[in-house]
Amino acid sequence: MNYTLFLIGLFIIAAGLGCLETAANPFVTVLGPESGGHFRLNLAQTFNSFGAIIAVVFGQSLILSNVPHQSQEALDKMTPDQLSAL
Repeated sequence: MNYTLFLIGLFIIAAGLGCLETAANPFVTVLGPESGGHFRLNLAQTFNSFGAIIAVVFGQSLILSNVPHQSQEALDKMTPDQLSAL
């Protein structure tokens, strides 16, 4: 059930981002003088990329905050199958 909810949430986020890109790109292009439309679009996409990176770092700190860290000694005792699963 958790995986199904995850997939539904992922689909909703992807659909929202697709709609946002579709609506925002033309808006940013026509927001000012026509000669600077390409610059504004590139600037907006730069902030989009920074937001994507920050969201991953922030999400990682929230999602993985309760995962215990393994010591090097514990990692050395694991089989290759266990390490690949980790």
